[in-house]
Amino acid sequence: MRFFGSFFEKIKTCTPTLTKLYIPALLIIILLSIVSQMIVQYELKSQLHDSYVINLAGRQRMLSQNIVKQVLLLVQQGGEGDSESKAALVSTVEHWVDVHERLKQRKHSEALEGDNSEVVDSLFTQVDPYVYEIQFNALAMVAEFDGDGDQENIRSYLSELINHEGVFFSFMDEIVDQYDLEARARVSSTERLVFALFVIIVLTVLFEGLLIFRPASIQINKFIKRLNRAKQKLQASYEQIEEAQEQLVKANQTLEDKIRERTQELKEKNDLLRRTNADLDNFVYVASHDLRAPIGNIDGLVKVLELRASEDNPGDSELFEMIHQSIAKLRLTLSDLSDTGRIRNEVQGLSEFVSFSEVLDDVKVNIKDLIIENKAIIKENFEQVPEIKFSRKNLRSILYNLISNAIKYHSPQRPPVVEVISRKEGEATVLQVSDNGMGMKQKDVDQVFAMYSRLQESEHIEGTGVGMAMVKKIVENAGGKIHVQSEEGKGSVFSIFFK
Repeated sequence: MRFFGSFFEKIKTCTPTLTKLYIPALLIIILLSIVSQMIVQYELKSQLHDSYVINLAGRQRMLSQNIVKQVLLLVQQGGEGDSESKAALVSTVEHWVDVHERLKQRKHSEALEGDNSEVVDSLFTQVDPYVYEIQFNALAMVAEFDGDGDQENIRSYLSELINHEGVFFSFMDEIVDQYDLEARARVSSTERLVFALFVIIVLTVLFEGLLIFRPASIQINKFIKRLNRAKQKLQASYEQIEEAQEQLVKANQTLEDKIRERTQELKEKNDLLRRTNADLDNFVYVASHDLRAPIGNIDGLVKVLELRASEDNPGDSELFEMIHQSIAKLRLTLSDLSDTGRIRNEVQGLSEFVSFSEVLDDVKVNIKDLIIENKAIIKENFEQVPEIKFSRKNLRSILYNLISNAIKYHSPQRPPVVEVISRKEGEATVLQVSDNGMGMKQKDVDQVFAMYSRLQESEHIEGTGVGMAMVKKIVENAGGKIHVQSEEGKGSVFSIFFK
């Protein structure tokens, strides 16, 4: 990974330099190619016009010869030619003069672009008098043929025309040759310029190849070599990883075997523990059930003894009262032990839609004496959730233990007030029982649900310490949870979350 990081850092460092060199060189090549193409197109267009001018100059020579032929034809006919031949001669002369003026004044002609050179202008200046003489003599001969036809004048005009036509022809040859020479010179100049541009383009490409592409190629080759070495190292690492994976698979297999063995051992121990717990629960239930009869017998015998003693020794009544209290506590303990065994083996009672208000009324009837004795006030509010699908007897056990404890552990400074409400919290139904009793210290909150746990401050209060453990077991068996908040001297709040 460090190799790739260092390489890419070098690439990032070299990239701006390569870009600075490559882009201007590429722009130069593109610019030179465009310029070369523009020059070639311009020169092609110029050559087209040069060829047209040369062709027009050659036609000028042909027109001069045509004039001489038409004049000789008129002379041969003795001036008796038809008017069409004369008109044709006049038209040829006018056209010939027009072409001459266009060639002479090239820059002022819309059909001819460019300008004549000084040499061509000088030749046109020299040939001008002969053009005018040929024009004059040709038109004069036409006029003579239209008049009296003086042969002397006609021969004079014809002689002048032929003499001047030869000189004009000679000058036109020079003009055509000069046009051709100048055209060739421009082609040669264009060839040299294009060749120079081509040389510059080739040099630029060589510059790119030597200073840009070659270093880049060297860097790429180095990178490929380093990449191959890295690939070899990576392959070796892969082989090591595969070997480590094989060892890991073997270790996992060994671990799974050990886990399987340990799981089997734990399962056997759990089965043994479950059977042991079941035996203990059965023993507790049977013992608590079987001990009720002997305790009842003892209670009866004590009462008989109490009747006899009251006759012989009336002062023992207090002693017998203490014995009766102990027997009552023993019966309560056996009853709680029996209920505990039942709750431990019970996952969930028969579920049905149960009214909170009805169950609470049932509980208040059962603890009527406790409520009256302590002047307790019980408030209820089940408007949000009036009923719940739950075991009726288990819900009764929950409310019975929470409300009876709230009254038993009330503060001596104030009458007990117990508030029972139901509400929705998310998808859970919450049953909340709050009181204004003695409350608990924070360190005692976690012990409130422990089996046979009773707070030291409440040892004088009747109870076995299994009621709250039963409540917690009922709630957890139903998939719920119970939470308690308490503050010493102010009271406690028990919140039961039903699934």
